[in-house]
Amino acid sequence: MPETTLSGSKPYGMTAGLWRYGPGGILEEGFYNYDNNTLGPYTFKDPYGYGADFYVNKPTPPVRLLYQAMQETNAALAAYFVNNTYIGLLFEDGIKYLGIKEEYMDFIPHKKPVTGIRQVIDVGVVKTYMVCADVPRMAYKLQMDLDTGMVYLGKDKWVLPPTFPKLDADFSFQLYKDLVQNPDAYAVMLDNDGNKVYLKEE
Repeated sequence: MPETTLSGSKPYGMTAGLWRYGPGGILEEGFYNYDNNTLGPYTFKDPYGYGADFYVNKPTPPVRLLYQAMQETNAALAAYFVNNTYIGLLFEDGIKYLGIKEEYMDFIPHKKPVTGIRQVIDVGVVKTYMVCADVPRMAYKLQMDLDTGMVYLGKDKWVLPPTFPKLDADFSFQLYKDLVQNPDAYAVMLDNDGNKVYLKEE
């Protein structure tokens, strides 16, 4: 069973976060780096800044709060702890801040566009493992980059599918059940004739 990589001590100038390419897509763990303003593939400036004293004097919040935040909003690209006081939710047009222990909400538009955003669409489902057992979730969607035609399998791995996927497919529970019963497959999509196409880990 996969375990979170976000527990324990954090490097100086970094804070725990999650990111994805699109709604319902694979959630990846990472760190927002205040030195180069990056989290996963995204580069954006956090206007609240890094307050070192907050990370010394305040305990790191539980990681499940990040998973909950990403599940409760379908449009956010990323979520990360801000000075162990807030959760920052990254959107294309700005950052929404939510209080962790106190009721608080703020939204600050980006001064510069976020880089690293890809235009993706759902084309199938991916085997999904519970990294954070406190936050149950639906199966991750297999997502295709509209510019390259490649699909994302997680952990920075993009592959070209063997055939073009059916774009209006119904990703039913049965489709995911068939995927789970195929031990060698990592994801499944449908071709234009409605036939299942399994993608295997290499």
